[in-house]
Amino acid sequence: MRRNTLMCIYRMMLRIPLLLLVPLFFVVTSCEQAEEPLPQEKPGEDEPEPDPDPEPETAPDQKLTFVFVGTSVDIPLITGPDFKEGTIFWGDGMEEPYSENVSHDYPGNGTFEVVVETQDAEEIHFDNIAGVTSIDFSEF
Repeated sequence: MRRNTLMCIYRMMLRIPLLLLVPLFFVVTSCEQAEEPLPQEKPGEDEPEPDPDPEPETAPDQKLTFVFVGTSVDIPLITGPDFKEGTIFWGDGMEEPYSENVSHDYPGNGTFEVVVETQDAEEIHFDNIAGVTSIDFSEF
């Protein structure tokens, strides 16, 4: 009987490493992380309310600046597919909305810095540059 008991213990010892490897295999293969789906939010939860009156996005202002010497100046033609008319600052304290074929008469001869602010312009056409001493396109 003792021999039977020893054989049983021996057989169990042979099986123990095999039994330990099986659970280890399951542990190693089960370590892969399963991707859990992100929780779905219900519409309207924790979302900011949409602005009922959103402001339209506007392009930054473009500036055409030129220096004029004289008594009367013609504004250049400014165009573009999405061009939005802006404002002309005549350099003598006067201003007016931009439109085609605009000219301005000054009270006397002088040097004036004329600034035209627009949006989405792509082309500028000076038909008459008499009296224009410099043109600045750096902010256009």
